[in-house]
Amino acid sequence: MNVPRTRMLEPRIIAQRTALPAAQSPWRLLVVMLIILVAWNSRWSAAYAMPFPPVTIPTNGDAYLVASQPTTNYGSGPLGVTPAAQALVSFDISGLPAASRILSAKLHMVPNDIIGTGPSTVNISRVDGAWDEATVTPATTPSATPTGASAVVSGYVIIEWDVTATVREWQRGVAPNYGLMLTTGDPGVYFHAKETGTAPELLIEYEIDDQPDDPINPGRRPHPDLGDAPDSTNHHGIANTAYPAAGTAGNFPTVWNDPTGAPSGPLHFNEHGEGWL
Repeated sequence: MNVPRTRMLEPRIIAQRTALPAAQSPWRLLVVMLIILVAWNSRWSAAYAMPFPPVTIPTNGDAYLVASQPTTNYGSGPLGVTPAAQALVSFDISGLPAASRILSAKLHMVPNDIIGTGPSTVNISRVDGAWDEATVTPATTPSATPTGASAVVSGYVIIEWDVTATVREWQRGVAPNYGLMLTTGDPGVYFHAKETGTAPELLIEYEIDDQPDDPINPGRRPHPDLGDAPDSTNHHGIANTAYPAAGTAGNFPTVWNDPTGAPSGPLHFNEHGEGWL
């Protein structure tokens, strides 16, 4: 009896046909993995963050302080910023959504009068205490912490300062929001106040999660307690059934204010247990 012979390939030949070049295989794999990771991250970032149009917030208080007049209040005229004078401006940002992430925040002010020929560098500090534009004086002015933000004033155009870091601190509760102080060591400039022309304003760009209870990204907030919907009803007086043909009454869960990622409420189920929704 003759048994057919099976053709056997030498291991050396198989290795030659199947192996990738040693210098290329790890690098190709690494590049492919990086491409997949970047694409996946971009997909989820786009899906769970929604940018909003920029918000313009006008000042709700501004004042001018003259060092040589320690008990005099200037709360309604142009905002002078000179070596002997400072300006205060405040903004209410409480209207921003609590879950928003500030992308940028810019302070905009317009010169009313430039002293001398300029230019003047105007610096921004974060005010450390409360003040009121109708009563604040140099003698009662709170201290201020420099932010590092500055802008050069050389013409009658909108002057812009990047105050993103400071506004983020306000919004996150890291620092209290008592407004900003403007100072300079140069000849100086008078800016328009809200009573004299174009008011100082903040231009804020932000984004917000479109699914704040999603456990995929950290820091998301859970749903509030929505209460318990009455069994077998969707609206008052309108019957609801889980299976229209069978007419089985439906039930609804209570959604609890649980920690992010924890189960919230029971599953949907029908009255007689024919199936799960």
